[in-house]
Amino acid sequence: MLARKTMVPRKPLRRLILGAAIVIGVVAVALLTDVLGSGPLTMRHTLAGSIELRDSDPISSPPWIDGSTSDCSGSGRYSDLRGGAALTVSDGAGRLLATVSLGPGTGGPPHTCRFDFSLVDVLDVSLYRLDVGQRRVGNFSYADMQTRDWTVQIVLGG
Repeated sequence: MLARKTMVPRKPLRRLILGAAIVIGVVAVALLTDVLGSGPLTMRHTLAGSIELRDSDPISSPPWIDGSTSDCSGSGRYSDLRGGAALTVSDGAGRLLATVSLGPGTGGPPHTCRFDFSLVDVLDVSLYRLDVGQRRVGNFSYADMQTRDWTVQIVLGG
């Protein structure tokens, strides 16, 4: 009697190969997305700091600061600087990375008014643009942020 040759069914093998290819593809996409700066494994930072408005001569020119020491705001050409104003952080291409409301203005009107902020989960990118409304308040490279330990102090006015 002749021995029968046992054949492995091809369908299960094809399914196994297809399944492995799908898993490899998903992993590759996840890693590529992460390398490009938007994946779940991308480094994220807390960016903290302040924007300080200074008015060195509030008497001879229209004052740039109104309010009290616990609740000051910008005035005149700086009227957009106030507690609750949106601070946005974008990358060099203008893609929004994070947004937060400025804290209340504190300081010593009529000469200074300071707004603190803290943004969490800010992605690693090569350039960070900080804006309050339509006003650009700062541009920082990734190296700048590392050197500053992810803390920025921005001074406006004079």
